[in-house]
Amino acid sequence: LLAEDETYCYPNPVGGGQRVHMRFSLMETASVEIVVYDAIGAEVERINANGHVGENDIAWSVKDYASGIYLCKLQARTLARSVSALVKMAVRQ
Repeated sequence: LLAEDETYCYPNPVGGGQRVHMRFSLMETASVEIVVYDAIGAEVERINANGHVGENDIAWSVKDYASGIYLCKLQARTLARSVSALVKMAVRQ
């Protein structure tokens, strides 16, 4: 469902005021959720989208994020299964 070795954030690190992109590849159409956590595990943002077969790119702004390391959990779901990937992201303001 999700090609984990093809899941990444760019640019990384990302500067303040910029947009970060989560790039990932799906082997079938799925609903996609990205949950961003800060270094102490607090949820910072939740993004929901529909993913299509092949390469996908979801972008969001980090302008309100403090400098630091974040963990992005990407979860792709179909009716039959769910697959997750974790990606580290650095923000510098």
